[in-house]
Amino acid sequence: MNTTYTLGKLPRSCYASAGGKGGTLARLRQARYPVPDGLVVLATGFDEDGISEQSWEAVKPMLRELCKGKDNVSFAVRSSAVGEDSSLTSFAGEFETALNLDRDDDIRTAINKVHHSRSTERARVYGNFHGIMHRPAMAVVIQQMIPADYAGILFTADPVSGNHRQMVGSFVSGLGDKLVSGMTDGESFVLFRPSGSYKGPEMMQPFAAKLFRLGKRLEEELGDYQDIEWALSSGKLYLLQSRP
Repeated sequence: MNTTYTLGKLPRSCYASAGGKGGTLARLRQARYPVPDGLVVLATGFDEDGISEQSWEAVKPMLRELCKGKDNVSFAVRSSAVGEDSSLTSFAGEFETALNLDRDDDIRTAINKVHHSRSTERARVYGNFHGIMHRPAMAVVIQQMIPADYAGILFTADPVSGNHRQMVGSFVSGLGDKLVSGMTDGESFVLFRPSGSYKGPEMMQPFAAKLFRLGKRLEEELGDYQDIEWALSSGKLYLLQSRP
């Protein structure tokens, strides 16, 4: 049984085994959203020691294919637990992430570290609080890194006030890991419905309409207000994650 797929070719029947993040990213890439290329190792591709030899042997040629014809390619390795990024349990920040990896050995080590993070005390406490008394099944996503000029988050409804008439977000220069992890607040902005008019720092003004359109499309595609992670590189907008 195949346990490893590119995001562009993951069958719909495997979305659940790809976890919350992997299944959603595959669905959105296949729907031609600007999701960076990558692959997912299904939860069935692991044993107690980590990624199986069969799955790892499938990953290596996929990584080479993703690097073909490109310079200085590096990868992010991210968790995709079953139940992660759902409307009830996001598990945001509870599992490990590894960035800027370009050697096979380092990627394999990161895959195992991310997979084993489902067993950490903080993940157990979070799960127990939400009534999940067992370790979640864990898939792992490996994606091409985007050399971000800016990266940020966008809530398509205000998560504090519940106001649906405005999208609120924040951003930082470079990679968004410190923003997503809560280590920094970044620069804030607001997009007002229905026009998409923008209020915020001037450097984000040229990209406000793209963000507004992306937020509206994702709401329609996924059927709910969204928490979106995005990046801008050389004027192009990339979608890194979207969850309820």
